[in-house]
Order: sequence, then C-alpha cells, then structure tokens
Amino acid sequence: MPSETPHPTHQNEIDSFLSPKRGMTLDMLSILTFSEISRRDNIIDIGCGPGYFTLKLAKAVIDGKLYAVDTDPKMIEACREQILLLI
Repeated sequence: MPSETPHPTHQNEIDSFLSPKRGMTLDMLSILTFSEISRRDNIIDIGCGPGYFTLKLAKAVIDGKLYAVDTDPKMIEACREQILLLI
C-alpha cells in the first residue's frame, strides 16, 4: 500500500520539472510531430507533474480535451497554477 506521507520538498521537484533546460533535452515539437497529435485529439497526461508537457500539449489540442493526472496533490496544484497563468 502506498505511503500517505508527503514528499519532504516539492518546490525543488517543481522547479526542476519546469526548468527551461528540460526543453534542451526533450524537443516537444519533435514529440508532437512524431506522435501525430491533432488539434481535435483527447489526451491524458499521466504523471503530469507541475505541467511542463501539459502546457505544451494544451497548445496542440486546442479543439480537443487534455486531462492532467498525477498521484501527488502538490504536483496537481502546481500544474493548475501553471494553467491559470495561461488563461
């Protein structure tokens, strides 16, 4: 059974996941092109963390739906905050 104990520090994880350096190793445009995601697709971002890919996917599926899922409530909250910055 998984532990209910929260992670000792979330801010370091959140900062590293949102770092612009992440894009240097993960070319999102190539990923989107290779996967043939269209603007009407429905996508689930499993393990969304603070939303690094979620935000990029949201721009690709303008007419579809995007669901961001994570087991860590702190990461979901961080993702929600990132999305609200776009609105």
